[in-house]
Amino acid sequence: MAKFIYDSFLADVFAGNCSTLDAYKGALVSGDYVENRGHTKRSDFALREISGSGYTAGGKAVSLSFAVNATTHVGTLTIAPVTWPSSSLTARRLIVYKSRGGSAANDELVCSIDSSSDLVTVNSTLSFPGATWTIPLPAPISSGGID
Repeated sequence: MAKFIYDSFLADVFAGNCSTLDAYKGALVSGDYVENRGHTKRSDFALREISGSGYTAGGKAVSLSFAVNATTHVGTLTIAPVTWPSSSLTARRLIVYKSRGGSAANDELVCSIDSSSDLVTVNSTLSFPGATWTIPLPAPISSGGID
């Protein structure tokens, strides 16, 4: 499975727009959504969101966590698996976004997980596995003698 973090996500974290305390959702999109790391809001993919039995527009709640290893100086972003039981769906990608509960133009994008082919269910469970990214934290910057 291919996966990526949208370019805007870290900027949203540093700007205080996204934290692990916020509500996140995973929406399913069809294979005709053209992945673009430059997309920033849910409205960028909303027209490609699927519909079907067992699926509610906007997707399902998704758990997102971030942990820092102080010894190795590496951060780990984890997206938990998500499933749609008893569904009849065809989907290609799971897109995780911050859910503000309103307009799709306000929901910040986190990541995209591509199954590499259409996943099809007929009265069965559709599952997307979780995803993990390891992010090296920046090394200290020398002050050049200025304290």
